[in-house]
This record gives sequence, structure tokens and C-alpha cells, in this order.
Amino acid sequence: MIESVRNYIASCPHLKNGRLNVDFLGHKQKEFSIETEPVNPVVKQYVNGDSIRQFVFLIVFRGPYGVDLKQNTANIELFEKITDWLESQNQQQNFPLLAENQDVISIKTLSQGLLIKLALIRQGIKCNVNYFNKIFGEGTDKKIFGDKTNLRICYEAVETINAESQKQKNYFENLVQKYSPERLK
Repeated sequence: MIESVRNYIASCPHLKNGRLNVDFLGHKQKEFSIETEPVNPVVKQYVNGDSIRQFVFLIVFRGPYGVDLKQNTANIELFEKITDWLESQNQQQNFPLLAENQDVISIKTLSQGLLIKLALIRQGIKCNVNYFNKIFGEGTDKKIFGDKTNLRICYEAVETINAESQKQKNYFENLVQKYSPERLK
């Protein structure tokens, strides 16, 4: 997962002038890192064991800051550009390539912030990549989404599955209730 995310983020044109590490931010200026964020990966678990999962990570940057307004503004503008790039990639449904049994639903910016340390700045975008594990077996995703995953269709598919699951749950609860010993009271 992390390798796919790093390769994807490395394609961002706004990171081209810096080194991109994984879970390490050196002391040199103009360094970036993809850092994993510990979260419960399961967003939704289905009865058959399949699930919708998330992978949360930070894009962090170390660069100069101080009393120089121009430099501080440039740092903020850099992350605005990275945020815009991520939003654009999400709208175009241009997502990281994951394992064969994982399909990305979306990648989005969750927050943006500054952590100041010594004479360098550490700035991060908290990102979340939700991916959709195949529910109905190999090739179903291609039948539904084609070669490019459409975010709207993904959400509609999840919504349809949830609605149908609720209908079946209600049906079986009513059926069980019909034959329950509680009905005789």
C-alpha cells in the first residue's frame, strides 16, 4: 500500500524539487515524506467478510521559515497547490494503483496544518485513501466500473449494497419474528 501511495504522490508536479521519503523526514530543507497515520483500517465490514477500508497518511514537508513573509507565504502556497492537485486527481478519478483485489473509491485531503520545529517548518496534509475490496468476486469491479473507477458510481454501488442489505435484514427479522415464541405472549 505505502509503495503505491508513494509512487502516486511522487507524480505530483509540486514535489519535484524535493526528496520524497517514507516515514522519515530528514534535517535538510526541501524534503517531503509520506507518513502513515495509525487508524482502524475498516470503515465498513460486510457479512461475507469483505470490507470498505481506509489508509490514512500525511504528506509532510521540511523547509525554511521565519520572519521572511515571502518564504512563509511560499510554504503555505506550496501546500495549497498540493491540495488542489489531490482534489483534481480525485475529480478525474486518477487514483493510486493498489493490489489486484483493491479498488480506490477516493483520495482526499482531510486537514492541513503546520508543526514548527527549530528553524524549519513541517507542514502536512492528512490524506485518506479509501479503497473498495471486491465483494462479489474477481472481475465484478470491471463489469460495474469499466477500466476507470467512477467515484459517483462507487458511492452509488455502496449505497445500493447497504440498502439491499438492510432490506434483507428487515425481511429475515420479520420472518423470525413471525415464528418467535415471543409472538404467543
